Amino acid sequence: MPDGISLIRSLSDQQHQAVRAVRAWLHGGAGRLPFFYLAGYAGSGKTTIIPDAIDACGLDAAQVAFCAPTGKAALVMQRKLRAAGVDAEVRTVHRTIYTPPEVREKGWTDDLTFRLDPEAWVGTTGCRLIVVDEASMIGERVGTDLMSFGRPVLAIGDPGQLPPVEVAGYFTAGEPDFFLSEIHRQARDNPIIALATDVRLGHGLRHSRLGDRVQIAAPGTVDVPTRVDDMPQVICGTHRRRWSLTALIRETLGFTAKFPEPGERLICCKNSRYLPELVNGVGAVAAGRVDLAADDRYAAILYALDEDGQPLARDTHGAPAPIRCYRGLFDEHDLRARGAVHGERQIAKYKWRELEHFDWGWVITCHKSQGSAWDDVLVWDESHVFRDDWKRWLYTAITRAAERLTIITR
Repeated sequence: MPDGISLIRSLSDQQHQAVRAVRAWLHGGAGRLPFFYLAGYAGSGKTTIIPDAIDACGLDAAQVAFCAPTGKAALVMQRKLRAAGVDAEVRTVHRTIYTPPEVREKGWTDDLTFRLDPEAWVGTTGCRLIVVDEASMIGERVGTDLMSFGRPVLAIGDPGQLPPVEVAGYFTAGEPDFFLSEIHRQARDNPIIALATDVRLGHGLRHSRLGDRVQIAAPGTVDVPTRVDDMPQVICGTHRRRWSLTALIRETLGFTAKFPEPGERLICCKNSRYLPELVNGVGAVAAGRVDLAADDRYAAILYALDEDGQPLARDTHGAPAPIRCYRGLFDEHDLRARGAVHGERQIAKYKWRELEHFDWGWVITCHKSQGSAWDDVLVWDESHVFRDDWKRWLYTAITRAAERLTIITR
C-alpha cells in the first residue's frame, strides 16, 4: 500500500464502483477526458473514498495535489482526509497554481494580476493527480488555468447545494462521471446529515430537538450568546436579515464602533487581485483599529488575521501589512440602521478593483457560506424566499454545520 494511506473501513458496493471508475479514468481515459467529476450528497463518502481511489490507482499521497477554492474549504478537506487516513496538506487553488503580485511597503501594488506560477509543483513530473474539493466554486478562468498544467483533475462536488452566485462551475457544469447517491449508515446516524437528507427529499422542518446536537426552534426562544467565543456562525438568506442580525449581535457583544473593532469576525466579499488567500467567502478577524484612507474617502485601512491567527497580508519584511478595503460595506450597515440606502456613487465605487472587499462576518448569507463549514452553526430559516430552490438553500445551510446546529424557523 502506498505510504501515507491507511484504509480503515470497508466500502459499499456503490463506493467500490466509484473507485473502479476513477481508476479506469486515470489509467485509460485521462488523456481523452482530462478531468473526472465525482458528485455526491452529504454523507455519501465522496471525500472519504479518496484514499481508496488513490490506492487503487497505484499512487502515493505524496504524488497528489489536494486543493480547494477557499482556505476554509481547504481546512475542512484536510480534516476529512486525515480522518480517512491521508496525512496530506490541502492548499487553496490560488496557492497551488498562482504566484501573487509583490506586496509593497504600503500594502498594495500597481500590478493587479495573479500569474501562473511557472515553478508550481503541480506542473512537475512528481505530481500525478490533482484533487479539487468543492469544485462547483471553480469558475472558467481558474479551471482553465488549473488544467493548463496538463495533470488529470479529480473534481468533487455536491449537486444538492445551491449553485454558486455569478460563478459557472467549470468542472461541474455537465453530468457527473460518477454519482454517489447512497448515504452511509454512519452518516445517517448523524442528526445533521439525517436532517439534511430529509430536507433534500422535500420534508419540512418541525420544532424539535434531535439528540444534543440539533435544535429546531421558533424565533425568540434562543438567546444570543454574550461572549465572542460562544457565538455560532449565523447563516441567513437575505441581506436585510443579515443587516438586522449583525446589528443585534454586535450590540450584544459590546461592539459599538461604526467600523470593525479588534477581534470582530470579518468575511472577504470579493476575490482579491493582490493576495491569493483573499478569496470570496474566506473568513478573517480584525487585528486592529480601522483607519479611513486619507487619499480616498471610499477606502479604509485595516489589519486582518486569517482563521489560524496569521496575518492575511505581509510586507516585504514579513510583518503584517495594511489592507486597503472598500469602506462602503461597513457604511451600509449604518445607513440601513438609519433607514437610508446606498447612494449611486457608492455603488459605483463598490466595483473598484483596486480595493479589497470586507464585511462583518458574524452573519453571512447561505450563498456566501458555500465551501465552508463551522463546528457550531445557527441558521435563520429564510428558505421560503428562494421558492423552487428552498430545498437546496436549506440543505446547503444545514450542511455547513460540523458538530452543532440550531435552526430558527416559524
